[in-house]
Amino acid sequence: MGTYKITVIRNSLDVVVARTIAREMAKGIGFGVIDQARIATAINNLTHGFFLQTKAGTIKLRTVFKNGRCGIEMLCENAGVNLPNHYTWPIKSDYHNTDQNGELHICSQNETSTSIRYCKWLSS
Repeated sequence: MGTYKITVIRNSLDVVVARTIAREMAKGIGFGVIDQARIATAINNLTHGFFLQTKAGTIKLRTVFKNGRCGIEMLCENAGVNLPNHYTWPIKSDYHNTDQNGELHICSQNETSTSIRYCKWLSS
């Protein structure tokens, strides 16, 4: 696993910083231009929605390896604010979705914290 690149989200500019870091990481890993744009957009949207609801948090980005595959992982975390389950996406208090090349996991902890983990895998 790679070392996290951490961005503290305090305003909208920090969302742009997280998106830019994600795009550069995706490029460095070997994602094509279209996937780089998709990753940057996904991370922008998740981070922006997270910021709008929680007003502060931490975004951690890193390169990950699993079963011989390489990918990029984003982890949004905050303490003290629970992301409403009815916000932008229809989620339960613990939501997990996996497809062939991506994973999304959203977890809310009894009005004390929320975490969002998004991982996009490089196609083999």
